[in-house]
Amino acid sequence: MPLSPLAGRGRSLRPQYPGAPAGKAAALTALRLMRDAHRDGALKIHPREVPYLDRLQHTVEALPAKEPEFIDEMMAEVDTTKFVAADYEIG
Repeated sequence: MPLSPLAGRGRSLRPQYPGAPAGKAAALTALRLMRDAHRDGALKIHPREVPYLDRLQHTVEALPAKEPEFIDEMMAEVDTTKFVAADYEIG
């Protein structure tokens, strides 16, 4: 018996890239729900933490739509002596 219900069905177990439309929509929805809950008093967020919601929203909105573009951006920033993309089947 396969260890996973997806094993052997041609599906990848690799997580979907968060910049994909569905990932962006989920992240933006979560942020909206957190803002609404905070505004309504259902979620307590320390005042100094509230600006991070804006930062998170800008970060999510700025994610490239396609994973290869995101990988190219990140590879330009990482120390490739410490992070070897091939070890994670990237690139």
